[in-house]
Amino acid sequence: MNKKNKRLSILSHLEEFAFYGLPDFEQAQRHKYFKFEPEEWKMIEGRSSLCNKVYYAIQIGYFKAKKHFF
Repeated sequence: MNKKNKRLSILSHLEEFAFYGLPDFEQAQRHKYFKFEPEEWKMIEGRSSLCNKVYYAIQIGYFKAKKHFF
C-alpha cells in the first residue's frame, strides 16, 4: 500500500535548501557576514554567558546572510 504525502509542496528540494538550509560560507562571505558593527558587539557582549554570546553572534551572521531569523 502506497502512502501518499498529503502536504502541498510548491518548492523543489533545491529551493527549500536555498531558503531553509544552513549556509556554507566561503572565506569572503564569513568576513562579510561576521564583521560586526560596534552596536552589534555591544549586544553580543550584553549576553550573560559565553554560550549565549556565541549563539547570538551566529544568529546575527545567519540573519545577514539569509534574511531569516530563527
